[in-house]
Order: sequence, then structure tokens, then C-alpha cells
Amino acid sequence: MQTQTAPPKALHEEFSKFFEQPSRPNLRKLLQANLGEFDHIDFKRQWPERPKLARDILGFANSAGGVLVVGVEETSDKSLMPEGISEFEDKTDICSAVRKFLPDDIRFEVLDFAFTESEYDRIKNRKFQVLIVDDRPEYLPFVAIKDGDKIQSGVVYVRHGVSTTSATHHQLQQILNRRIQTGHSTERELTLKEHLDELQVLYASIPQRSADPIFGTMLASKVMSIAMSAPNPHYPKEGFEAFVARMIEAKKSVIEDFLQNGRR
Repeated sequence: MQTQTAPPKALHEEFSKFFEQPSRPNLRKLLQANLGEFDHIDFKRQWPERPKLARDILGFANSAGGVLVVGVEETSDKSLMPEGISEFEDKTDICSAVRKFLPDDIRFEVLDFAFTESEYDRIKNRKFQVLIVDDRPEYLPFVAIKDGDKIQSGVVYVRHGVSTTSATHHQLQQILNRRIQTGHSTERELTLKEHLDELQVLYASIPQRSADPIFGTMLASKVMSIAMSAPNPHYPKEGFEAFVARMIEAKKSVIEDFLQNGRR
């Protein structure tokens, strides 16, 4: 296949348009550009064997996402011809076959495109299928979870030019740096209901009103009794109610951030 290590601006633009909005017109423009492959796009005449496809999905996922267009053939002069496919393969079958090799956090989808009429004659009456792999840097790195033909469990695959290879030490460091920059934690994250439940427990742990005079007198007597005993050096300096009040404000900030930014 023709390699584009620094693809022309036109292909960048058409790829970006299609990736952001995978539609028939944008696929048509992408095929019209016909400028070869690069790290984030690959063209295949037919669907690869499922283990090989899973390996390519991992490569895209670890390399900021990508697109695989099925129905495009390489000619003898290394150009790309949009020949189309005879029939759409079942998307559910494709996804279930590759899922056993992939971690759960990888997101991808398969789309069908049939062109009955088009100003681009070379794709008129042709069908294509497109696999789109999302970029999810907060879950990097994505590691193969099952052995198969051309895929090995425990390996981190990346896109390099027009091929998928195992990551080098340098590439792995780049992947980990992308993950760190997201600030995402692998620790369990609470849902909104769980946050609210915890806030309710905090509110229930502190009196809504101050003590009445009689209770206040009894409390003062108790405090005097404690004051006359030897102080415990391990007793927290911050009172219980003061701590709970501070935690209430902290939890409220977390909930506000959750609602404003959609964090989970």
C-alpha cells in the first residue's frame, strides 16, 4: 500500500470530516481524495480475518483512533480503487468475533454505506463497510486479552505507517503519557445517586439546630467534667461537627463538578 507518513492536508481534512461525522457524503469525499493510507486510516478489499482485525482495532485504539474502509483495492501502480463489496457482512457477527480479543473499554462501530447515485462515478452502485475506532486516551493502554492468529495476549499494538505492530518502549511511553495527561483514575468512580446518598449520610451526622438551653447546660457540665480530666494527645484537633461540615462542602463541590462536566 502507498505510505503517507505526513499525509497531504486534503486527506487530513477529509479524514477529519468523516471521522467527526461518518456520513455518505463524507465517505465519498474521502474516497475521492484517494491519497493513500496513513496511521489513522486503512483500506481493505475484504474484511480481514477476525484475529487480525482485532489486532488492527487495538492498533488504532492505542494510536488516537482510526478508520478502516472495506471495499477498496490496491492496484498494480499502488493507487487505491474503490471497488466495493458484494454484500454487507453482519455487523453483530463482526463485533462479537473480535470482542473476545479486546478489553471492554475499547469503543468501535461498523457502518454500512451503499451508493446508488453519486457524482463520483467510481463508487456508484457500490457498497462499503467502515469500522471506526474511537480515541479514548483516559483508558490507555489497550492490551490484547486473548491469543489468536497474528495476535498475542498481553501485547500493546500500535499503528505504524500502514501496518499494526507491537509497541516499542518509546511508543509505550508516549501512550502512557497521553493517559497521564487526561488525569483519569482507574479507581472506582461514583454515580450521581451514590454521591447524593453519601451527602445525605453526612447531613444526617450533624444536628440541624443548636442544642436547647437545658441540653446546653447538661453539655456544659459534661464539658467541664472532661476538662478536669487529663487531655488525650491523640484526640483530633478538629471537632467532629466541624469535620462533617467541611466534608459536606467538599462533597457538594464534587457533585457540582459532576453535573457541570459530566464526570463519573
